[in-house]
Amino acid sequence: MDPLNNFEPSEYGRFKADTPRTPRQKLDSGEWVEGDKAIKYDAPAGMPFRVFWPKVSIFTGYKIAEGIGEKDGFLERFRLGKNTKSRARSEGEKEPEREGNIGIRYFNPSRLNRRAKRATNAGTTGDSQTGVEQARKFGIRAGKNLEQNENRKKKRKQHFTNGGFSPRSNPSIKNKSGIRIESTAQIPGLTYKREKTYSPFEENGNEECTGFWEWYLSLPVKKAPFVITEGSKKAAALISSGIAAVALPGVDMWHAKGESELHPDLKPFCTKQRPIIIAFDQDKKLKTTHHVGWQTIKLGNTLEGAKCRVRVASWPKDWGKGIDDAIVAKGGFLLGWVIQKGASNLIDWQKSFRTTKALGELSRSRQVNLKPERETEGEYLPDLPTLKPGIIHVVDATMNTGKTFRIGRDWVQAALSQGIRVIGLSPLNSLGKQTAAEWGIFHVHDQLKAEDKKEFWEEVRKRPGMVLCPDSIGKLPQWFFDTPVLLIVDEGNQVTNHICQGETLKSRYGVVLPQIEEVAKHAIQSGGSIVLAEDGIPDRAIQFWQAISGAQTTRYFRHRKQGVPWPTTIYSGAVSGFRAKLLAQLEQPEPLFFVSSSQRECKRLEKIASAMGKKVFRIDSETNEGGAYEMFFSAPDKWISIFKPEVLILSPSGKSGLSIQGKVKAVEAYFKTVWAYFPALDTDTHMQILGRYRPSVERHIYCPPFIAGNADEQMGSRKRIKQQFTANIHQIAKLFALQSERKDTQLEVAIQNYLAEAFTISGLQKSIAQSALIARLENAGHDVKIERLEGDEAAAQTWKDFQEIIWIEEAEQFALIEIEEGQTVDWAWATLDSMESTYESRIAARKVLWRDAFPGISFDDPVMCYEMLFKDYGKMRKGIQLQARIENLEGTREQEAASAQAILDSPVRSGHRVPKNYAKALLLERIGILSLISEKTWSNADRRAITIWEKCTGQSYKEWSVWRDTGAKANQKPERKGKGFSETIYYWLRLQTNPTQTPVDICNKLIRKFGFTVDAIKRPGGGNTRDRIYQIKDLNNPFRKKLLEASRIKLSRDASATRKGRVPPPVQIMDAEKTLPTIRVSGSGCEVQKNPQIGESDWLDAHDLLKQARLAGAEVVEDLQKSFVGLFGIDFWVQLCHQSPAFRGLAT
Repeated sequence: MDPLNNFEPSEYGRFKADTPRTPRQKLDSGEWVEGDKAIKYDAPAGMPFRVFWPKVSIFTGYKIAEGIGEKDGFLERFRLGKNTKSRARSEGEKEPEREGNIGIRYFNPSRLNRRAKRATNAGTTGDSQTGVEQARKFGIRAGKNLEQNENRKKKRKQHFTNGGFSPRSNPSIKNKSGIRIESTAQIPGLTYKREKTYSPFEENGNEECTGFWEWYLSLPVKKAPFVITEGSKKAAALISSGIAAVALPGVDMWHAKGESELHPDLKPFCTKQRPIIIAFDQDKKLKTTHHVGWQTIKLGNTLEGAKCRVRVASWPKDWGKGIDDAIVAKGGFLLGWVIQKGASNLIDWQKSFRTTKALGELSRSRQVNLKPERETEGEYLPDLPTLKPGIIHVVDATMNTGKTFRIGRDWVQAALSQGIRVIGLSPLNSLGKQTAAEWGIFHVHDQLKAEDKKEFWEEVRKRPGMVLCPDSIGKLPQWFFDTPVLLIVDEGNQVTNHICQGETLKSRYGVVLPQIEEVAKHAIQSGGSIVLAEDGIPDRAIQFWQAISGAQTTRYFRHRKQGVPWPTTIYSGAVSGFRAKLLAQLEQPEPLFFVSSSQRECKRLEKIASAMGKKVFRIDSETNEGGAYEMFFSAPDKWISIFKPEVLILSPSGKSGLSIQGKVKAVEAYFKTVWAYFPALDTDTHMQILGRYRPSVERHIYCPPFIAGNADEQMGSRKRIKQQFTANIHQIAKLFALQSERKDTQLEVAIQNYLAEAFTISGLQKSIAQSALIARLENAGHDVKIERLEGDEAAAQTWKDFQEIIWIEEAEQFALIEIEEGQTVDWAWATLDSMESTYESRIAARKVLWRDAFPGISFDDPVMCYEMLFKDYGKMRKGIQLQARIENLEGTREQEAASAQAILDSPVRSGHRVPKNYAKALLLERIGILSLISEKTWSNADRRAITIWEKCTGQSYKEWSVWRDTGAKANQKPERKGKGFSETIYYWLRLQTNPTQTPVDICNKLIRKFGFTVDAIKRPGGGNTRDRIYQIKDLNNPFRKKLLEASRIKLSRDASATRKGRVPPPVQIMDAEKTLPTIRVSGSGCEVQKNPQIGESDWLDAHDLLKQARLAGAEVVEDLQKSFVGLFGIDFWVQLCHQSPAFRGLAT
């Protein structure tokens, strides 16, 4: 029907073609091939597409009207009469039976109650047969004195072919509109027959109901919902089932081509307050699901912009792809699902869609695109085949199947016997030592115990095998590579991630990675091999080693073990509720095993458990100094039997290689429960940590729904991440006036590809942290239940009190550290870079660096250390340094110039490791946030706050406020005046800023970045127009003032030292003020010197020139810039133009 022509029959529609066309199909590879599926019903060729409004028969229209409670209105409108009877009934003939899906029967509540009452009265006053028939007709059980047993048998036979269930016992559903929906199909998969039904249109029921859509659209909008679906058959199926529906030719055809507004065919009924349900297909293909989902969101947002009440229908995918398939599979029960349980509002559906999409992407990422050469199952990994030279061998074996043992026996020993040297890379030294002992070769730390290093390496020559972490690859002597090498990357993805991110490599990143590349190439080219081993090793790790080694062939061996399911409880809600349960468990006599992705949480629990008198052991990077827990990592079961811990706390340092009580049954396990807290890191790490303890005992896990990722992880796109890496390099080069124009090396491309994939996957895992963990546990066969917890004030206060104790103790320890002669800034950086540094030496190194960053403050006073450095995890110190950097951009720039130069000059430029302090300071200076750091107050009416809002969002606050207050449509939003800093703020500062936030919302977020507390001090006015007034609370804190002054001195010294150390440009030295002519800049109100020759003394006072140049014209600034000769002049003008609002475009 044509909605633009009074719903007359339309020329556009779906017709059965005499010769159906068979369109081409696009494969996943992007190749187009001839299709094999003909289009049975097609639209006329050459006609612009239209929305499909189906014709409605009288009987179907009646069903739709009955469903929304407008049956009487329908009968009256189409002059059918409220008491119309079919010709057969009026002549006394027997009503014919019909069979089909009974589905959902709609009843007007008041009429139903009256008829039910009459039916019951008839049954209890002797007219039993009449009562039974009426009760049966309306689905109501009659009075108690009926012959119920006989009736039940009769009804079972009538309603169900596989019988045994009474529809009267099925629950009723009541929707928001008050319409009662009674289903006789509550049991999925049940087949049933329709009982006798009554239709008032026996003769003309199949005739077209002319004018139905005009009548339907004339009803009150809240009472006239409809469904938008894709495909005419789906709309027809819904119409036939008694639900008003229209169909789009495709999910993206809700708007005309090139437009963003609703298609003209949809506009007539997309009116304010109308309920609309979107019911597109439930595709299983990831790419199609993504496209359909985004089109659903776009359509839903547009409908909401028209003030419609939008819901989105979904159903289990095994019910069928389209809603018509689901109706066939589940009958009318599906319609009840669509209207009730399966339809959610747009915001909730978007969350569900993103979760489903992310889970699908994560599932795909765990699939290796290699065909296994061998697949096995069993308790342990069977014998491995002989290594082949020049090939990468991948061993993907479930945890606790003897993977390390089998590699050592079958491959390491065979290689050593053939004169092939072995290099094992391990993510952790603790794991590496355990591996070296099992393989019978050396670990790089063994040389620390040797009295004579020369003798140690002579011993290595006799049995040339070495296990080490990637950071120590440079310690291997050159003679190690005189023969073929077998390179074994144990925990392959963890090692690869360690290498590419380079968090522990720091300044050695550009040195170590090329060394690893050379080792990989040598292993392949020399006749050796590469082995990658890990449970569930992903494609990205394999592809990285293929790229840097040049290997052309990869062998893949897969082994799976069916483990015993863990009884697992996942907690959500308030974390204090989980901590209360944990405290209650600590009071029990049974030993407790606690794992966490947060070292801070491990410290807190250690303090709390110790205060309760428990025997506590915390094992992490701090407590394992000097190999204090070497026995635990090499023989954990023996360690437990000796020390018998009451509470064992393990951080992520124990995520790999540990097998605690691997051969012990749950009933014999030392720890009867495992408790886990995961507020950080990704799902892969969570599963690794949980798997360290092997027995199938109860797991109690708290994991929040969302974990904040880093800036790159939250981009959510491999392409965008790689583009950002490249942009970071170019932006830093521009900011520091350095050269960056060279092509990426093969190693750099491999690193970027790996990190783009790794950040995308870890970002997805963190974005749905709890759902991702539940899915992984269930896919592994574990029994998972979910429990939501309420907050517990007592537990929250306990954790807060013990955190204060930790800060105080750390401050006291820090203050007592004495700095010795020779512990310089260079020593401090070298100590923090070193993998062999002790915990105490690292504290001393930080004290040296903080003394250097804050001249004049010794940090020997515990109270001062607590307030300035440790309270609130150092919030004051970080905020003060940020403020000082903004105030002195030149000094900040010079502090990071060396780091920027080192990264750009490095053989491996790493876009994810660029210096960030200058970029952050410059961004905040441009926003103008320092204008609020004063004793003055601000509100939404403050011009400073409004200016900051406009710079962040790129919008005009006045236009946006008018649009917001008038409730205009979404597609009439005011256009941006500029790009704004929203995306940049999100990337560099991890803050969300958008136009829906008020000026004070954005300003208060930015102010808190400086470590301030913001208070609402007043709320003048009355009614809804009252606007809060805000002020900084702790601006005059004496500790803050002292620390800020010291930071300012440091930056000023650095800037002055740099300026004095510069070689002045080779120009004539003269007094510029006396000899230069001046020009009057029109309208500027000041004079600017043209073509100056700057004297030496002017270099230190160049900021005065900036004040004049801000008001000058572009040509004048260009002339001034040309007068500067040498790098410093260009550098200075780039910085000047960034700082000057009038000339920022010039810098670009």
